[in-house]
Amino acid sequence: AWPRPYVAWVANLKPAKRPEACLPLARAIADLGVDVVMAGRAQVGAYEGFAARPDLPPNLHVLGPLAPRVAAGLLAGARIHVHTCRPEGFPNVFLQAWCHGVPSVSLGFDPGGTIAREDLGAMADDDPVRFHAEVRRLLVDDAARDAAGARAAAYVAEHGDVPANVELLEEFLTGVVAGG
Repeated sequence: AWPRPYVAWVANLKPAKRPEACLPLARAIADLGVDVVMAGRAQVGAYEGFAARPDLPPNLHVLGPLAPRVAAGLLAGARIHVHTCRPEGFPNVFLQAWCHGVPSVSLGFDPGGTIAREDLGAMADDDPVRFHAEVRRLLVDDAARDAAGARAAAYVAEHGDVPANVELLEEFLTGVVAGG
C-alpha cells in the first residue's frame, strides 16, 4: 500500500539501468500529486547512496531491494511502470507489470517493438522530454491508461502462459532430441 498514486521503477541500480533518469521524471509529474517509487539493489558503489542524494525530489522514494512478492505488489499497485534501462533482452519486469494490467512507459528500450506494436504504453526513443510527456499523458488520461493496461494483461495471458509455454518448450526439445 502506498498513500499516493505512483509510478513504479523496479531494477538494480547501476549505470545501464539509468536510475538517475527518475529524478527529472519525478519533478515533471510533481504537480499531478504522483510519486515515483523506485525499488532495487545498488550493484555499483556509485549508487549505494542513491536514496540519500540531497537532490531527490520530495515525490521520489527509493525503497531499496525488495523481496520478489513485495516488488510484484509494488508493480501491481502502480499507475504506470516506468523503464529507463538500456537494451537487455526482454526484461521480466515488463511481464511482471503487464500481468497486473499496468502499462509501461520506456525511456529508450522497447523489447522487440512490443510496447509500440501492441500499444502497451509508450516508448520515448531516448528523448527525456517525450518520456515525461508520455508518463503525464497516461497519468491524466485514465481511459488511455486503462486500455493500455488491459492490452498488457491480455498480452501476458496470450504470450506468457506458463503451462502453454512449457508444452511448447517440451515439443521443441523433443524435436531437437529426435533430430527433427
